[in-house]
Amino acid sequence: MSMDIDVNDVAEEEVPTWGKCPQMYLSYGTATRNDRLPMLKDAVAAVKSFTVLSPPMGLDFFGVFDGILGAMYAKHMGERLHVVVAEKIKRDLLAQAPRAQNDVEDWWKTVIVDAVRVVDKEVLIGGGSGIDAPARVGSGALVVLVLEDYFVLANRGASRAVIYRGYEAVPLTPEHARMPQNGGGDVVGSTSRLEAIMRRHAFRSSKSRATVRRLAVPDPEVVAVKRKPGDKFLILATRGLWDVVAPSDACAFIERRLSVPRIIREWDKKPTNNSGPPYAKALANELAAHAISKGTKCNVNIIVILLKNFWDLP
Repeated sequence: MSMDIDVNDVAEEEVPTWGKCPQMYLSYGTATRNDRLPMLKDAVAAVKSFTVLSPPMGLDFFGVFDGILGAMYAKHMGERLHVVVAEKIKRDLLAQAPRAQNDVEDWWKTVIVDAVRVVDKEVLIGGGSGIDAPARVGSGALVVLVLEDYFVLANRGASRAVIYRGYEAVPLTPEHARMPQNGGGDVVGSTSRLEAIMRRHAFRSSKSRATVRRLAVPDPEVVAVKRKPGDKFLILATRGLWDVVAPSDACAFIERRLSVPRIIREWDKKPTNNSGPPYAKALANELAAHAISKGTKCNVNIIVILLKNFWDLP
C-alpha cells in the first residue's frame, strides 16, 4: 500500500532537530510460513524510512502480526499500521514544537497506542482495504521502530523480539504480554487458553462467535530501549518460532550462519532496496525452516534485522 507522505510537505523549521542524518547500517529479511494454520495466517511488515522523521532521525518500521484471532485482522494491521503511525507523526509535527528529549518515550507511547486504536477501529467496523466483513476479534501485534539511538517496541500477544547484544540474547518483550479481556472485564488467563477456546468451537456456532465478540482488544505495551555498540541483530517472530526455539538458541542459530565462510553461502548478491538483501532473507527463511523441523504447530513469521555489516568487515 502506498503512503501519501511527502517530506517536502513539512517546512524545514518544523522538522525536529534531534540529530543529523545518521550513517547507520541496517538490512533485513522476512520469512512467512503460514502452512501450519492456513486459515489463521500471520502477517509481516517492513518499511524503511517511512515517516517525515526518517531523514533527521533514522526511522524504520518492522512488525509481525499474529493471525490466531483473525487472519484479516493481521493482514489489515500489516498494511495499515505504519501508514497511520506516519500520519500521526506528521500531524503532531505540524501542531506543536518538537518534544523534549526526556519526553520522547511518552510521545512514542501516545503515537503508537493511538495508531493501533485507529486500525483496531477500522477493522471492528468492517472498514479498510481488503476487509470483507466486520471483524470482532483482535490481532497480536509486535512492532519495532529502529532509530539512531534507540528502539521503540510495542507488543500485545505472544510474539517476541530478541536482540543479540555482544554475545548474549536479550529479550526485549515480556514472556507473557497482556491478554485480551472479555466483556465483563475478566482477564483471559493466557494465549494458550484463548487459542484452545477458539479451536474447540472453531467458529461453528453462533454462541462461540458471540463469545469472541465480547473480547476487548487491549492496548499494546510500549517501551524504548537504548541502542548499544555491541548490538548485532534483532529477531522478531510470532509464536510459531518461540514455541519450539528459545531466544538464546535462535540467536545462536543466526550467529552460526553469519560465521559461515562466504564461499559456501547461498547469498552472494549485493543488498537491494526492495524486500531486503538476499542473504538477510535467507537467514530468516532458514530460521523458519528450523522451527518447522522442531515441530511447531503454529505459523512461523520472522523478521531478521542486521544492525552491522557482517560481510565487509576485515
